[in-house]
Formats: sequence, structure tokens, C-alpha cells
Amino acid sequence: MSEPDLTADQLKALRRAAAGGEYHLLLGAGASLDSVSTKGQRLPSGGELAGKLAVEFDVPIEEGDLLWRIYARVVDKAGEERVYDWLRRLFHGVHPPDWMEKFASFPWECVWTLNLDDSFEQAFRKVKTEVSRNERSVNWDDQYRTGRGLDIVHLHGKVDQEEPQKLIFSLTEYATAAVSRAAWPVTFRDQYGVKPIVIIGARLRDEPDIEAIVARRSPVQEAPSLYISPGITDVMAQDLMSWNLIPIRMTAERFADTWAELTGFDLSLPPAPRDELAMRVARQFKELRTDRPRRVPQSHDFHRWGRADMG
Repeated sequence: MSEPDLTADQLKALRRAAAGGEYHLLLGAGASLDSVSTKGQRLPSGGELAGKLAVEFDVPIEEGDLLWRIYARVVDKAGEERVYDWLRRLFHGVHPPDWMEKFASFPWECVWTLNLDDSFEQAFRKVKTEVSRNERSVNWDDQYRTGRGLDIVHLHGKVDQEEPQKLIFSLTEYATAAVSRAAWPVTFRDQYGVKPIVIIGARLRDEPDIEAIVARRSPVQEAPSLYISPGITDVMAQDLMSWNLIPIRMTAERFADTWAELTGFDLSLPPAPRDELAMRVARQFKELRTDRPRRVPQSHDFHRWGRADMG
């Protein structure tokens, strides 16, 4: 589990999907722990953030209290605007670790993050060149639109604007987001299991909206989907494998080098202009496979060869 245990076919499919820019990335809190705030402080884990909120806004905290409960108490006492301002000072304009630049140099189809901070955006801006894609930082409730750039979608909110944006911390906010039918969370749900994904540092069982998707929509494509965390227990590994995720017990920093080896990419450099062009073109095509039957869509107006072939 400490090293990726991939078959030859899985590795071949992984490299094919990587070369086509098909992989998605999902970042959890564990991926930001080496980032540093503008005040030079290491970004807190969920439990540490709960403690900081309780102290800053003088609300009670008991052993076992989760972050969402402390956040709800703080908002009830101080109001959303004051809490947002405090979170913005902590999580906006952070300094990412050097290894984050390796992930930023990889041609992801889309980057999803459960974090408020802008670690990935800052790393991407460090490595991008004149020929690189432009990045677009997206809040979960923003209007859906696609382009040629790289979307970095904050599924639980972000704090890069002075005007407070909608965050998802408390159970009430989870429930509100669930019934809102916002386009980006729906897009993540629809893409998960269809496109290969790398999940780094996300405590899936602490994220009810994400666990509901991961547990119900197992990846079905040939290219393997990976889950990376140094704290994977044996029980958790069983859950991950039942969800068709390959568990890899290692830090994000170490996996940055492992990912370069698996994909064959030199992540110490941004993609060359020729590579960028090739990946943009590749995303418009899908490999035609003749070694397996394809499901024929029923909702089309014209006869297709698949139906003729099926008699």
C-alpha cells in the first residue's frame, strides 16, 4: 500500500489517460498542511482550526467536537461576515510548499478542492508560462461555464474576495448546498467515476457530500483512480478498495515524485508548448476500442452502426 500496486494494464491505461490530460485532482485539508499563511503560520488541520476558532471568538469547545459544530457556534455568536474576514486573513494569499508546484505542472483536466485556501492557485501561478493555460478559481455556487483554461473548483467555498462568499462548513450549509442544485457540485458528481481521479489528503468520511458520491459511484474506467494519505488504516483501505480507489499510504510530498514516475512526466518543468497543444487536441477525442462492446445510447434520432451490429 505504501507503493502503488498497479498491473501492467493499469499502468498503461494511467499513462494513456495522463498523456490525454484526462485526470482530475481532488485536494483535501491534508494537501495544504505544508502551506504557510501570510503571517508565516502553517495552515491548520481541521481539528486545529476548530480550536483556533473557539479561542478567537470565545465559544465553548468540548473533546470530540467537530469543526462544523464549532463553526456553527462561532457564526451564531459573531456573524458570517466577521468569521469570513478572519478566515480570509488566514487562508488567502498563502505560500504553498515547493512540492505543490509539481502537481501544478501536471495537465489536469480539472482541479477540485475541499479547502478554502489558494495553495494550488499560488503554485500554478509560479510555474505557468506564457503558453500555459490560464487558471480560473471557482466557488461552488458560481455559474457553470467551461473554457480552455484550468478550472480550480472550491467545492466548500473560498475566501479570495473581500465580499463574503458562500462557504460550506456547518451541517446547515451542507443541507442548503444539497438542495441548491448548484452546477459545480453536480458536475463533480457527474464526472466522478467517469474520469480518473487522484485524491490527496481528503478525509472522505468527514465530508458527507463527497463520501455520498465516492461510496455510490465507483470509478469504471480503465485508468486507475488513486487515494493518497499517510494515515490510511487497514479498515479505511478496505473501504477505499470497495469504492474502486487504490489506496497509497504516503505523504503528498513523496507522492509528487511518485506521480511523475507513474505518468512519465517531468514535473520539475511546466508542459512545453507542443505538449500543451497536444493535450488540448487530445481532450476532444476518445479512443475507439474494438476489443469490447459499447453500450448503445437509446436517446438518439438516427440509426447507429451499433444497432445494426446488434441486429
